[in-house]
Amino acid sequence: MPPLNRFTPPKGNIMNDNTKSWLISAAVAAVTVAALAGCSASPSIVSAPAKTSHSAAATTPPPAKATNPTFGMTAKWPGVTLTAAAPVAFTPSEYAAGADQAADVVVTITVTNTGTANFDPSLAYITASSGGVEASKVFDTDAGINSAPSTPILPGASVTWKVGLSVADPATLTLSATPSVGTDAAILFTN
Repeated sequence: MPPLNRFTPPKGNIMNDNTKSWLISAAVAAVTVAALAGCSASPSIVSAPAKTSHSAAATTPPPAKATNPTFGMTAKWPGVTLTAAAPVAFTPSEYAAGADQAADVVVTITVTNTGTANFDPSLAYITASSGGVEASKVFDTDAGINSAPSTPILPGASVTWKVGLSVADPATLTLSATPSVGTDAAILFTN
């Protein structure tokens, strides 16, 4: 009989107790990894599910209301914090782009790297709405309002930049911010 190699399957029953045990362990590990893949270390409000009762007198408390930070507060994610300052009215220059709504404001964003590796601030994603309308981003190089910085932030360091927004109603502004698009849950800053 020729020697078995890794490309030639052995003949006969190869499913002994050790093989079966290993396959079951591998399947359990795969299911555990798949279940944990959906977990996120991003900030969120977690409430325990209400206990159910078959009693007619039992009531379920309403879900907890999400608490959003107001402008000027700092939101924390693993390895990074983000502060959105209170919006300030500004007048775009004649060459500004995106100033197409009733009012224009600028919000100063500060990102601090609290982690141990460099952080790329260009991945930050900022959107806003007000008065039931999505805000437009305003780009005004004359006023120093551009995109997020692209130079990595060293551990322990911070970077600040301005985000220009054209809004329907500055009094009802809601700003959605995440330090790394696609990987972190967004935090909503409100007035």
